[in-house]
Amino acid sequence: MRLILIGIVFAAGFLASVFFLRPTTPSCLVVSPPDTSTSSPGASPSTLSVTMTINEDQTASDGKGSVRLQFSSIDVGSNNCVNFSHGETVTCNNDGSGPLQFDTNKSAYATRVGPTGDYTCTYQQNSRSTPVLITMPRGTLLRPQFLPSNQSRLTVTYDPNSDPRLGKCPVEIDANGPQTIGSQTISSAPNLPDNGQYTIPDISGLSGQGTIVITRTCRSSAQHPQPTPCVCQTPTQFESVTVIYKTTAMLAMTWNPEDP
Repeated sequence: MRLILIGIVFAAGFLASVFFLRPTTPSCLVVSPPDTSTSSPGASPSTLSVTMTINEDQTASDGKGSVRLQFSSIDVGSNNCVNFSHGETVTCNNDGSGPLQFDTNKSAYATRVGPTGDYTCTYQQNSRSTPVLITMPRGTLLRPQFLPSNQSRLTVTYDPNSDPRLGKCPVEIDANGPQTIGSQTISSAPNLPDNGQYTIPDISGLSGQGTIVITRTCRSSAQHPQPTPCVCQTPTQFESVTVIYKTTAMLAMTWNPEDP
């Protein structure tokens, strides 16, 4: 008979180090678009493509998610990242910390946001222009649990997303733990339906300390002037907007091998 001992411990530090603190190598040319207008200085939103990446660790002690905004200019060429230098400002969630600074290590504007409310960032071309919004609704907390079993299978349950503004957001569930040599990870298919339950077919190879990790990924994109009910105002004033929103939760597990 197989016995599974569960420690429902949220190891936030470990999760952050594994998923969100990997070093980033710049993969684009950092540029500053030329200021071509004296009456309305700064880069016009219509010349900018924006990628907003959200990594939300639901076990983080501060409850915050990391947000990265990467802008590229259609006036400069392909594969560029914009570091604004003509009075443009980027802010997120009105947290009182003022405009974000360009992070040279990430080639983007980055911050941490939370723990409540939607993810809302703004771009303002200059002090006289109207801020342009990018908003992503915050999804339902995953709250992973398990259904006790003494078989080789294990059913994991969690709270599916209930906010219709996010649309369909697939999930992935990974179970991992040490084995005789190295470690083993049992991964589900990457695009499981977000229905609140998944059965890991065979956990017999896992033993010792390990984890179950659930990741939900929501994506949204639009090009001017498409209507975008989730990611920004309708229609978007940017050339294009892409939002990638990943939220992750983890259970710390103690896997025990089968009794002799």
